[in-house]
Amino acid sequence: MSANSREPLRSEGAATLEPASEPRVSLWTVPAKWGGAFFVLLVGQGGALIGLHAWRAVTAAPSAHVADTVLSEVLVGTPMLVFAGILSMIELEAVLTLSVWYENRVRRQNAEMRAKMRDELRKEVWEEAFAEGQRAEREKATRLSATQKRTNRYPY
Repeated sequence: MSANSREPLRSEGAATLEPASEPRVSLWTVPAKWGGAFFVLLVGQGGALIGLHAWRAVTAAPSAHVADTVLSEVLVGTPMLVFAGILSMIELEAVLTLSVWYENRVRRQNAEMRAKMRDELRKEVWEEAFAEGQRAEREKATRLSATQKRTNRYPY
């Protein structure tokens, strides 16, 4: 078997995007349509946490050198960004769970409404068909009665 005839590795295959309906494998993945929301949450919360820490550092030690303050923020900011990422994921999962619950609720309500409308439509169609049958029976009875009157007038 030559080197060129080997079967390609799974990682060498063409990259494809899985549909959103596919189950996700890891808690730490974000669906593509929610990527922007995650980024906004991460930047907003990370910025707020680091900003509050920087404000506290500057007000606690106003005579500290700028380089010391920046270095302190870099060292403290990294774990804060990790915390902000975890917090953003938790918030995003809560929103995703609520959105799935709401979509399922709306889908169930729509299905119930369609079933109710279908039943009402069946009832209307049945009533119209029954009324049409009664009308046809009356017309038939009227024609039969008229034929019998003519027959009675001219018996031969």
